[in-house]
Amino acid sequence: MKLPDLNSISRNADYSIEFKGLNHNMYVGENQFYWMENLCATNYPVMTPRAARAAVRTISGAQGIYARGKLCWCAGNKFYYGGSEICAVSAGEKQFVGMGAYVIIFPDGIMYNTVSGAVSPMAASWTQSAAATIKICRYDGSDYGKVTEGATAPSNPAAGDYWLDTSGANNALRVYSNGVWQAVTTSYARISSTGIGAPFKTGDSVAISGAGSEIDGTHEIADKADGYIVITANPAKSATIASGMTVKRGVPQMDFVCELNNRLWGCSSAKHEIYCCKLGDPGNWNKLGTGAGDAWAATVGSDGDFTGACSFGGSVFFWKEDCVHKVMGTKPGNFQIVDSPIRGVQKGSEKSLCVVNESLMYKSRDCVCVYDNGTPISVSDGLGTGSYYNASAGVCGDRYYISMQDEDGAWHMFVFNEAKGMWHREDATHAKAFAALNGQLYFLTDGDKIMAVRGRDEIGATIEQAFDWYAETGDMMVEMADNKYVCRIKIRASVDTGATLKIEAQYDSSGQWKTIYSRGASTKASFTVPLVPMRCDHVRLRISGHGRSAVYAIGKETSRGSEL
Repeated sequence: MKLPDLNSISRNADYSIEFKGLNHNMYVGENQFYWMENLCATNYPVMTPRAARAAVRTISGAQGIYARGKLCWCAGNKFYYGGSEICAVSAGEKQFVGMGAYVIIFPDGIMYNTVSGAVSPMAASWTQSAAATIKICRYDGSDYGKVTEGATAPSNPAAGDYWLDTSGANNALRVYSNGVWQAVTTSYARISSTGIGAPFKTGDSVAISGAGSEIDGTHEIADKADGYIVITANPAKSATIASGMTVKRGVPQMDFVCELNNRLWGCSSAKHEIYCCKLGDPGNWNKLGTGAGDAWAATVGSDGDFTGACSFGGSVFFWKEDCVHKVMGTKPGNFQIVDSPIRGVQKGSEKSLCVVNESLMYKSRDCVCVYDNGTPISVSDGLGTGSYYNASAGVCGDRYYISMQDEDGAWHMFVFNEAKGMWHREDATHAKAFAALNGQLYFLTDGDKIMAVRGRDEIGATIEQAFDWYAETGDMMVEMADNKYVCRIKIRASVDTGATLKIEAQYDSSGQWKTIYSRGASTKASFTVPLVPMRCDHVRLRISGHGRSAVYAIGKETSRGSEL
């Protein structure tokens, strides 16, 4: 008697032995996770929790953080450098820029010299409180010899006599030499009054008003003392000004500021202008010219507000949401602006601009971009199709930390590992600002705490204790069209002393998570977990824990079932 042949039920085994991070989309790869918390790529291909953070300090009334030699911040209307109070600042959020030894605070326009400890304003002004005298002089402020003022030349002059010729539209200073009146090519005027020179320094470009048409305007200070300033100017008649005179060294109102090649650069949305200061002098913006040391300004014709500014690859970039203005050149005489209609920086996400390794990353309106002076490339597919806003970011090694808000108002801290090309989600932290110093990355929370991403490197700080973490897979088996089920799941993992591990399953999108395995460890242990889940169309797993654990592999064995 011959029995009929029976077809054996085929079984397939798949193993994931590398974990490639977050993929918050409808289709999730076998080695990716739909959602997660507090995981990282540090030990890739093994899945492990992120490093413990450190709470460095709490600063009441935080207004921003920065790093320049030491960690510094503004809080409670005070500026602190390395923990020491330096000076008062105005209310409101701050923007910091470093230039040489200076930390410069905007919008206050305060310059702090980290070497000398001096605090000085970028802008300066003087208002007349006593009579002022104006007289032609030499470049060092000293008087000339005999000077005759008038429309006709003096009679019987001697060699070395001076004549202030007032016969033309502009006065001209002449010196008698070799029997003729010769023009003095550069002339100076000394303006003397109580305290007029005290706010300024030699080389400042200042705007003078109230001194008369011959003096009013912008001039460079050639010499000074507290009681006088010497300016380059068309020679003026000797005069006394009773009142109403002002002298100002102004700074343009700028939305975003950065530094490149020993200059500060800034932009104004209201005026559609781009500026840079004099070479090496962040307090002087008015000495416009083509010389290597001059300041510079230009108007742009693009629509919309500026959304950020940064220096990258030897050029300065001024961003809008739909374009970027790139300033190239080495001096005002050859500066030129090149406009590119590309995905720009999202409004409100100016703090997302960071250089990671040799690439610039930022949050655009629709994605997170990597830019290499060409066309921006989106690298945020793993974050899904939702929209994010108000991003700020920082860099630690090859990791790009970005904190941003989703469409529902919830905050998320994501990390992009540039070397491995993968995303991880840490938690719901709202980081208002980041600052990098000596290989460490600090961030300021909305609870006014300064945190360090690598707690073990912060001596004396409060290190974060064991925390919860989890990883949720996508729907398993949805890629198979015929009937099938998962007949066995194996997970290879290790748990540190005192840590716990739990595995849950959700069947056929029920919304209910069922615990199918849990374990604690009194000592560090490695183990394999064999699981037999319920028969279903598809299943999701959630692996979670408290404390340090590692997941080395996830394997599943599937079998084809009947059509019933």
